[in-house]
Amino acid sequence: MSTEALTIYSKELWLSMNSQEPTSVYGIVSLIDSGHRRIIEELWKELESRFDLPHLYEEPLAHFSYHVAQQYDLKRLKTVIAQFVSYKSSFTVRTEGLGMFNKSEPVIYIPVVRNPQLATFHRSLWELATPWSSTPLSYYHPDCWMPHITLVHGNISMEKLPEVVSFLASRDFNWEIEVSNISIICSTCSKIDPGLIFKLSPHKVAE
Repeated sequence: MSTEALTIYSKELWLSMNSQEPTSVYGIVSLIDSGHRRIIEELWKELESRFDLPHLYEEPLAHFSYHVAQQYDLKRLKTVIAQFVSYKSSFTVRTEGLGMFNKSEPVIYIPVVRNPQLATFHRSLWELATPWSSTPLSYYHPDCWMPHITLVHGNISMEKLPEVVSFLASRDFNWEIEVSNISIICSTCSKIDPGLIFKLSPHKVAE
């Protein structure tokens, strides 16, 4: 894949998003399947060893997010998500190439293709979670949402950027990923609580 395939969003877009972000946030996400998770974790190790780019979080989790907020009413949220997954089945999404939020410390990510099934799933989950959230980030609203898997998050200088982009652009990120869970994670938590991972059924016909 050439560097010309990189999808770049403007500095103004990223700043408008980042200005809303509190110090610690919670997210409703899908954790990536084990095979692709290993690829991403190896990439994070390579980025640290080759470019001195350690991940910002102590225990990073490969995922893409549906809803992010400063806080949730976890007791209520766990109940409604458990009900939600009881009639939802796992499904497959595609990823394509690289994307970047272009600012002084760029964020580089793998775009997740937003097909109609994923868009409907996300909208339902957004409407379900928002009443039990405090200060939800509006750029995850269905009208704005750009699903993505973050590779580099604000810890890269502009001097290193071309070399890092070239390194990542040589990789194949055209994947098919099974969406098999909805999970609740925290940006400052050292590990995920197994009680906050909700499995989608692999046996029912996807809706």
